[in-house]
Amino acid sequence: MKKLHFIILSIFFLFFSCKKDETEKMMVSGQVETPASELTSTADVMVKLYAQKITSGTWNTSYSLVTSQKTNINGQFSLSFDAIRASAYRIEFKKDKYFDIVSDLDASKVVKGQNYVVNYEILPEAYLRLNIINTSPFNSLDKMNYYFSNAVTSECSDTTTSYYGTLVNDYKICKVYGGQEIQLNWNVRKNNQVNVYNAMIYVTPFDTTIYNLFY
Repeated sequence: MKKLHFIILSIFFLFFSCKKDETEKMMVSGQVETPASELTSTADVMVKLYAQKITSGTWNTSYSLVTSQKTNINGQFSLSFDAIRASAYRIEFKKDKYFDIVSDLDASKVVKGQNYVVNYEILPEAYLRLNIINTSPFNSLDKMNYYFSNAVTSECSDTTTSYYGTLVNDYKICKVYGGQEIQLNWNVRKNNQVNVYNAMIYVTPFDTTIYNLFY
């Protein structure tokens, strides 16, 4: 009988000990997604959680690593860590040949005993090559302007690029977000007439897509 009481008491303490451990943990979990393509994968994305920790009442302005984990085959992650005091949290996603993501979290939602769920999309790298040629020149006043409307990166941006004159034969290669259509807009002035054009260009992930901008 005493042995039975001992076993029951042990189970009781073990149960409440586990419950206490759970409530002392913090958790950030979620799902990483990517544009639908047989070429892309959300597995093995490195997820890192950083915090501006408060230690002995002192607020640290720099971020330090709290924990990290790679996503599973379905792009899911679950970061569980001992409770800390922090003024801010930051999460980072990295994978080779994908654009990095760095995002600040709502620190008020990272609390003990609760799971803060966040979902993100990572975009694959791709390249776009524009072949730019004035194929029907009129005179030295010929002008062509182009810019991108979406999927903007620092290399292919919404800033207007211009070409002048008759002897235009150029190309531009830039890194863009792959697995989606990007919009190219351009206008041409010749013989005192202006014509406006646009095109939707699908950019294949991890490859170079070629588009001929002939005018």
